[in-house]
Amino acid sequence: MRAIGISPWVWASPVTDAVLAELVPRIAAFGFDAVELPIEQPGDWDPVRTRDLLAAHQLRAAAVCAVTSPGRDLVNAAPDVIEATAAYLRYCVDSAAAIGAACVGGPVYAAVGRTWRMSATARVACYADFRRALAPVADHAGERGVSIGVEALNRYETSVVNTVEQVVELIDGLPPNVGLMIDTYHMNIEEADPYAALALAGPRIKHVQVSGTHRGAPGTDHFDWPRFFAALAEAGYRGAVCIESFTAQNEAIATAASIWRPLAPSQDALARDGLSYLQRVIEGSTTIT
Repeated sequence: MRAIGISPWVWASPVTDAVLAELVPRIAAFGFDAVELPIEQPGDWDPVRTRDLLAAHQLRAAAVCAVTSPGRDLVNAAPDVIEATAAYLRYCVDSAAAIGAACVGGPVYAAVGRTWRMSATARVACYADFRRALAPVADHAGERGVSIGVEALNRYETSVVNTVEQVVELIDGLPPNVGLMIDTYHMNIEEADPYAALALAGPRIKHVQVSGTHRGAPGTDHFDWPRFFAALAEAGYRGAVCIESFTAQNEAIATAASIWRPLAPSQDALARDGLSYLQRVIEGSTTIT
C-alpha cells in the first residue's frame, strides 16, 4: 500500500516543536504513515527532536517543504537575496537529511505571489539563471542523499513555471537528484491533461502533494482520483502522497493560501476524510493492477 502523509499546515502555521508535539500523536492515531514538514523559518522545529518524535509514533518524514516567502528568490533578484535563498535551501536539505526525508520540495525558484511578464528570450535567461543558482544547492543535497522537487504553481502565484512541461524545461541539465514535486491543486488549474502531465514527468517525480480541487479533502471534489493514481503508478512513482491543505483560522496562512472559508466541518474531519478516501482509491488501484 502506498504511504499516505499529511502536512501540519492543515491545522497550524508556523510548524514549530510545540505544534508537532501536539499534532504528531494525533496524525499517527488517525492512521497516517508519514508527515510532510514545512520550514517557514530556520529553527522553527529541531531536526533531531522531530526525528525522535516521528519515530516514537511510527511515522516517517515524507519530505521537507521549502517555503519561499517574500525575499526568497533564486531568479530576478539581487545577488545577496539569491545567496540568502541558497543558504535557506541548504538548511532545508540538512534538516531533511537529519530527519530521514528523501526530498526537499517547493517552488524553490521565486517567492510565492511574485509575478512578472517575460518574453521568450527573457524566460530562457531566467531559467538559465535558476539552474546556475540551484546547481550548488543540488550538489549539496546530492552529497547528503536528498533530492530536490521543483513545484509548479498556478498562474496567480508565479509566472516562472505553471506546468510540468515548464518544470521539465527549467531543470534540464541539473543533476538527477533534481526533479519535480507534483501538486494536484495547481495541476487542476494549469494542466490541460493532468494525467498526461504525470507521464511527461515520469521518473523525475520526487514527491507528490494532493488536495481537493478546492483545497479541501481529496474525494470531496471533481478530480478523477482513480485515474490520477493509475497514471502515477504508470509514471513509476512509488513514494508517499501527502495531503496539503490549510486552516482558515490562522490569519497569516489563510491569507497566503487564499483560504476564505472553512473547507471541512473541522480540520480533523478534513484529515480523516481525506485519508479514508485515499486509502480506498489506492487499495482499489492496487487490486486492479
